[in-house]
Amino acid sequence: MGPNQTIIPTQDFDVDIAEKVRDVASQFGLEEDIDEILASGNPIDEPWGSFAPDDLAGPPFSDLGQNFGLQFAALGIKWTFESDSDAKSIRLCERFAAGVQVMLAALASEDLCLLPTRINVRVEERKAARSTSARTVEWLPSNDGRKWVVRLSPIKGQDRSEVDRLERELLTALTIVLRECSLLPDEDFRGALERAFERGLFHKLSPARPYDELAAMFSAETEPEFRRHQHAAPWNGGDEGRPAHEELRWQDGPGPTFSREQADELLQSRYELLLTSLQRTVPKLRASKGFQRTVARLRTEGWLDWHILLAVFNVKMSELNQPKLKWPMAEHEVKEMIRHLKEPEGYDAKLVPMHLFSYRAMQQARQNALLSLVKLWDLETHQPTPDFPAIERLLSARYGYWDDDVDHPDPFPDAGSH
Repeated sequence: MGPNQTIIPTQDFDVDIAEKVRDVASQFGLEEDIDEILASGNPIDEPWGSFAPDDLAGPPFSDLGQNFGLQFAALGIKWTFESDSDAKSIRLCERFAAGVQVMLAALASEDLCLLPTRINVRVEERKAARSTSARTVEWLPSNDGRKWVVRLSPIKGQDRSEVDRLERELLTALTIVLRECSLLPDEDFRGALERAFERGLFHKLSPARPYDELAAMFSAETEPEFRRHQHAAPWNGGDEGRPAHEELRWQDGPGPTFSREQADELLQSRYELLLTSLQRTVPKLRASKGFQRTVARLRTEGWLDWHILLAVFNVKMSELNQPKLKWPMAEHEVKEMIRHLKEPEGYDAKLVPMHLFSYRAMQQARQNALLSLVKLWDLETHQPTPDFPAIERLLSARYGYWDDDVDHPDPFPDAGSH
């Protein structure tokens, strides 16, 4: 970065900071060069906009506000890490972010069936065990992206037991956050971790000493003290950032449990079961002009017939079992729904009023059905609040969710072409 790119934007940001930057520049013999550039009368018109996205890891002086932030992308996930901007908090945040980077690189050869999503982690100092903030990892409810608070302990000594304690704490937090974003069953996820450990993951996470201790060695005692917490720094924690390295790209090929034969069998079975279990509801809906318009709209949005039938079934089950049915469903509720799915809809069955199969209800029912499809592919969700957009993206890219179909009778022939 040229000296004019440093001083001129800094003067616009804060005069006091500009003076401290000048002090640093003078240590390297650049003060005369800076004065010459400033005297040239050719300042930068848009200093912040003069940086290309790939020039810097973040906006200049983004660590001088109340929050410090880091961002990167790897294995289909956009990671954001935030903390307070004091030196101790920054090192804790960097310790966790560095651990994430090392772990993801070590696991890049494994197919963890990771959800393509955003993960936001707030890193804080872990207090005494008796305090309310003693828990190391805390998830925050979200159905779009993942949010966490991770509390790490500061260094309290240099003996081996202290180093081991910090390493175990870091590894535990990393595993919890990453496992929640994987659809692999626990046994398979543990197997991937064990193989990474055999390749030296534990030693890579902490090659010698804790991150904070090593980082402090590179902090000069004469480093100028900037007035943190007093600036509206340009860190916004947005989605912008560098793309993932090619070797850390998301695995978007066929999923680890996918097979073409099983996909076709599941689709064929799905049509047979749904048309049987809805043998009275479907004709009623077919005769409804309002629902025919809804089907036409859904088809223009890419819905396949099995999406529509499965959503109809879920709307029916939700209405007949209100208020006890909740999403995501418990295991016994899933079994009960499967039992209903396998039973023909008899003439004495209670029918749901046609107006309840609205466009919005169908959208919600299709989304809720994603969780049952995950189970059908022998995968597991580990999220208390499912990340539905990410689950849909994974099923679409790796399990043919929006593409795969089989020949079948058209359940709504008057609703327009597919």
